[in-house]
Order: sequence, then structure tokens, then C-alpha cells
Amino acid sequence: MPLLPPRASTLPALLMLSLFLCGSFETARSQKRAPATATQDSVIFAVTRRPDAEFAFEPITIYRRGTFAGSITGESSPAELTRFAGNYYRAGQRYRLIWGGAEAGTLVAKESQKMTDCAKAAATADVQTTVQLGGNRMALATNAPKLGLAKSSRRAPTDAERAQVKSQVERIFREKGVPAAALDKLKTINLTATDLNNDGAAELIGTYSIRRDGTEILIDQLFVLAEPATAGELKIGIAQHGQLKGTDFTDIESLESVGESAFQTEILIDQLDVDGDGTGEVFTISYSFEGTNYTIYKKGAKGWSAIQEFHNYRCAY
Repeated sequence: MPLLPPRASTLPALLMLSLFLCGSFETARSQKRAPATATQDSVIFAVTRRPDAEFAFEPITIYRRGTFAGSITGESSPAELTRFAGNYYRAGQRYRLIWGGAEAGTLVAKESQKMTDCAKAAATADVQTTVQLGGNRMALATNAPKLGLAKSSRRAPTDAERAQVKSQVERIFREKGVPAAALDKLKTINLTATDLNNDGAAELIGTYSIRRDGTEILIDQLFVLAEPATAGELKIGIAQHGQLKGTDFTDIESLESVGESAFQTEILIDQLDVDGDGTGEVFTISYSFEGTNYTIYKKGAKGWSAIQEFHNYRCAY
């Protein structure tokens, strides 16, 4: 469906403001909505910061009795939203901010948005942390006292790590049909090193894009998770490729904002070992004019897979 963006100069601010004012969750495609009544549940929230420096948080998943049980949404009943707000959004209620899979500060709830037209499942917050959040730098928060007790492992990658991942990313783009001549336009949107299984060796999680200008404008994108392998090499655990076309936009100028604040681009929020199996689940986000997409990746016996996906539809800005 074609998007209807504003001019690029106002796009990032409008995107973030639109997200805050107009968020509503839909559940994962294969999961039922989770009632907001069990205060003993482990709730995982996405924490974002708007251009005006206001923080907002909203639930990604409710972990209940060993299951990722989905979440309430902006389309949940008023009674459910009221119960959830009463349990989790009381002014002054405190949550543990998660950065690099570990506690890195405190989030303090300010005001539920359940009475707004669109952002009914969200709330505003104050955040107490030394982590600099904003734009593509987001965090998680949780009410669970036993999650995220390890030392935070999130850091910038080394030059050698960047080079290793770049080599793998270029290979994947070639396999996806990107001409070799276009690889010199490879752009790193972000790349994060974090130790998912606490073995002392960091996994690398990042997002890359290549824009091809011609008769038709194309932007190839790749969300990738690279794991340490033998002899210092890396193996790819997740490789999500997508492509945007200039014809998808009524205003071509808005293409310049692809990748800013996760617009039309899947990026890492953070990781957290919610189910206690020793390996952190990976939480990602992407924004569009039609909504926000959240994905949770988990490593199982056969490798990495998306175990929960949400599309958070928004009202028009």
C-alpha cells in the first residue's frame, strides 16, 4: 500500500510524535490477546524517547507460566485497558530499565494514555539512567525482579568486528541479487555487540541498507545477527532481507529518512533472557506511517526464529 508521508524535513519528529499519540497493539498473528489481570506476570516493555525528550513505554509481551502470551493492545476493551493501567501504570510505579540484557536504571511511570484516542496501551515515564536513549537507541523495561541480573554486555563493536560483519553482509546482499557495483553504497544503520549467552564472546546485531538510484529507486535492507564460530569466524543466525521501492512513496523526499528512528527499518531494541534458558531473546522494532512492528527472536534447537510478531496500528497523524 503506498505511504502518504510528509516532507522529509519534518518526518523524524512526526514519526515519533505519531508513534506516541497514535499507538495501538495488535497481537501476534498466532496468539490470543493476554488479559491484563495477572500482576505476577513478567511484562516486557519497549522504552522510546520522543524528539521533545519525553519518554514513553508500552508492552511488547507478557510472559506467563513459561509462555510468551502476547499483550494487551490499543484495541483491547476499556475494561482490560483500565485493569492494565491500574496494575502497571500507576503514577510513581517503578520498573527496571534493561540495557544489554541487564538492569541499567529505573523507569518511573507518569501517566497512562488509556483515555487517548490511539495510544491506549502506552504510558509516559521518567527514566533514571546513564544510558543515552533517543532515535535508534531504545531500551526495554520489566517488572520482573529476577530478569536482567547479569552484567550489561551492550557495547560498540570493534573495528575488526565491524569488518567481519560487513563481509558477511556483502555476501548476503549479493545472494539477494544486489549488484556488486552497488556494494560501495553499503550503509550501516546500526551495529551492536552484546553477549547473548553469557559465554564471554559477543554476538553482533545490526541493520544495513543499500540505496540504488536509477530508473527505479530501490533500497535493500538487512537485519542481521552474527554469532561467534570456530577460529574467530562469524556465522549468521538471523538474516532478514527486505526491499523498499521509490514507487511505494508518494513523496520521494521521504526516502531520505528511511532508517532514521527505525523508520521503515528493523533495528534492535535490546536483548533479555526472559525464559531463563541461558540465551537472551532479541527484541526489534520498525516504524512506518501505518504502525509499529515488534518482533521477538529466540534461539532454539534448530537456530533462531521469530516467536512473536506484533503490528501496532496507529491513527493518522
